[in-house]
This record gives sequence, structure tokens and C-alpha cells, in this order.
Amino acid sequence: TAARFLELYADPSAHFKQLARAELPGYRSHALFELLKRFPLQGKAKVKQALERHKLFLATVRCLDEVKNTRVNKRTKYELQQDKPQSRMPLELLKEKTFVKLESAIKTLKVEREAEQAARMVAARAAGLLKECPCCYGEDNLEDEMVSCGAGHLFCRECVSGAASVAVGEEKTLVICPGDCEQEFGWRQLEVALEPNLLSKLLQKRQAEEVSGAGLEDLVTCPFCPYVAIMENQEDKV
Repeated sequence: TAARFLELYADPSAHFKQLARAELPGYRSHALFELLKRFPLQGKAKVKQALERHKLFLATVRCLDEVKNTRVNKRTKYELQQDKPQSRMPLELLKEKTFVKLESAIKTLKVEREAEQAARMVAARAAGLLKECPCCYGEDNLEDEMVSCGAGHLFCRECVSGAASVAVGEEKTLVICPGDCEQEFGWRQLEVALEPNLLSKLLQKRQAEEVSGAGLEDLVTCPFCPYVAIMENQEDKV
């Protein structure tokens, strides 16, 4: 949904412009197939050329939306079948494809939320209810949007997110209060302040740390994800 995209990404449009996704295994073959389905009156050579130039599905869609069709008849199912990938579509491309579908709704919802936020700020400022962050000294913070450490000290989301990024960079799994109390931020508080990808990195590091500290024998880790299992037979590769 549009709301879910705004929960996952502060700026969905900026996220889906990141070129790193174009290098994911299977991305280009699946992107080409989806583009051929989406533009049945565009020649395959034209579609491939556009994808090679723009790299990403989203950017290529915007390009092909603006150019004239090069075919008289729609692409047939037989033609499509020749370019159908055998592998599973990468999750990032599936998200990108859904974003293209919901982009207009996402923009509308974002504008509505920004207007609602501005109205709340005006009302809180008039009532003298805005709070100061003791870390960055920003004064325009709504109390219910601030994040509390274990001792109850309130900080703005940006400062907590910055502290979490530093913790991840230093291979730490705890996010400590930026003040002098040395209390950590709980996971529920971090869910409010952090983008899902950063929270996921922290959780994976914490899980790996706890599993490693448990001293389990015959423990193996999947080389492609954080999954771990006890495998008594080390020759078993499944």
C-alpha cells in the first residue's frame, strides 16, 4: 500500500533511483521481461536500448512512456515466452514494480501527511508544547514523536537514527543514550525512529551475537542470509 511504502522509506522515489539495484542477480533479465509486457507496442530492441541506458526499471518506464510506439501489432505471448526468466524475480524489483503502480497514490498521501504534520506543529507551537532535543538542541519537536531511552530521556528521531548508524558502523548491537545515563534504547523505541533496513542490520547483529555467545556445537550459518542451524553432519549442504 501507499502507506506501507512511506513506513519503509522516508523518500520512496529517492530510494528507487539508487543504481545499486541494477546489479542484483537476475534484475536486468526480469526488468526486461516486465518492460516487454508493459510496452507491447514497443520493439524489443528499443526496450533493451532504453534499459541499457537508464539501468533501472522505474527510469526506463518513464522514458518509454514518453516515446512513440515502434510496432503496429502487440507483442505476442509466444514472443514474450522467449524472454521469460527462469529464476525468481528479485524482491527489490518487485517492490520497484509496485512503486510504479502506486507512485501517484504515494505522492498524494505524502502531501496530505505533510500538511497534517504542519498543522500539528502550528497548534503545538501556539500552545507552547514543542520540546527541545538535548542532543542537537532542535526546538521544534512534538513530544509524541520523540524517542525515549531506558531512563526516559527524550531525543528526536534524527539523533537516535544517527546514534544507531554509528553503532552499526562500530559493530555494536546496542544503541546507547546520547546523554550521560548510559541506558540503551529498547527495540520498540528503535522501531519508531529507524528505517527498516537499519533496524534489520541491528537485529541481525544482535541475533548473531546471541547465537555465538550460546556456545552451540555444530552451528553453521547460511552464506547468503543470517539463517543459522545446528548441523551435526557437516557434509550435509542442504
